[in-house]
Amino acid sequence: MAAAALLRRSPAARALLSPALSSRLVASKPHSSSPAPPPPPSSKAGANTKTFSIYRWDPDSPSTKPHLKDYKVDLSDCGPMVLDVLLKIKNEQDPSLTFRRSCREGICGSCAMNIDGDNGLACLTKISSASSASTISPLPHMFVIKDLVVDMTNFYNQYKSVEPWLKRKDAPPQPGKEIPQTKADRAKLDGMYECILCACCSTSCPSYWWNPEEYLGPAALLHANRLPLLGTLIKPKPNMFMHIQARGYHGVSEKRNLLDHKRRLLTAKYELKGKLYKAVCRDPDLPADMRDQFRYKLSKLPRNSSMTRLRNRCIFTGRSRAVYKKFRMSRIVFRSLANKGELLGVKKASCENKLRWIQDSRDQFTKERLDSINDEFKLYRCHTIKNCTHACPKGLNPAKHIDTIKKLQLEA
Repeated sequence: MAAAALLRRSPAARALLSPALSSRLVASKPHSSSPAPPPPPSSKAGANTKTFSIYRWDPDSPSTKPHLKDYKVDLSDCGPMVLDVLLKIKNEQDPSLTFRRSCREGICGSCAMNIDGDNGLACLTKISSASSASTISPLPHMFVIKDLVVDMTNFYNQYKSVEPWLKRKDAPPQPGKEIPQTKADRAKLDGMYECILCACCSTSCPSYWWNPEEYLGPAALLHANRLPLLGTLIKPKPNMFMHIQARGYHGVSEKRNLLDHKRRLLTAKYELKGKLYKAVCRDPDLPADMRDQFRYKLSKLPRNSSMTRLRNRCIFTGRSRAVYKKFRMSRIVFRSLANKGELLGVKKASCENKLRWIQDSRDQFTKERLDSINDEFKLYRCHTIKNCTHACPKGLNPAKHIDTIKKLQLEA
């Protein structure tokens, strides 16, 4: 105690001690002094800590239901992106956290997930500055493999179905070399080729949620539009066709221009209803009382309101989820006339592939590509609500290109 008190004196006081006593006190300092107290906590500690609620589910633990797990991360020692947070949690807190990532540059599309309610790439999404917890979950309405990893099998199969590669009927101009393309034709591909197939757009689309096995989705249709535009060689006269837009449907019906417009329109509508009612009556999967109601409606339709008829039509019907409640059929798509030139007075405009892979000038399978996606589900489930455009991390506009394909179908 006395030695420690002497050591705490000022240097001038210690200098008055004898050399022998001073050396003994210095030598005894390590043994007599207590350990240095820890530094006081910084007043800023924890001031930059943020909570992240991350979706967790492990297929190896089926008894544990999917849940959100909270992690606290010190942002002062972390990068600015959500992917940096995930890597920090995996490296320092929970090695079992599973997610996809690769390039960290917004090129591969691997780290697509739902961040605070919006689909996006974790490597391009900045950490929210809000003090509330951020929620990170897998892409919506996809089968989850583990944690933030979803099953992309169906998504890639749909992409494969549009045959996203160059197809030609003629030999290349210079075998073994690239097929030349003008700058103007190349510019038409801008806004499509940048798609990285991250699935942010498709998984933000309600139509894709409801019909994931049938509707191709914005991503696949965006790539399908890299197929060729149709050009008209023979422009039809205004009175060559009558066009009817069936209410609530996307298909357009063409028929001969023989009588006045109002009678032709009325006839076509009655005939469309008749074909629809007959299809319902023949469907054994529908309730008997529903078929009886449509038989009664069919018996009340006017007969032979004019001499014009729809001929050589292929009509496709489908049942909506509400059909058993409302007794209504909701989807009809009309194909083009089976015998285009056989009806007197009807001459379909000839088309050629002026711009080709729907817009790639080097592709020569325009008609085949358009026919392959001309389906009530594959194409016409898009209702242009533009969730896909909002969700795209590359700033593309899939809804615009889907609308372009619909217009091309009417011209084909």
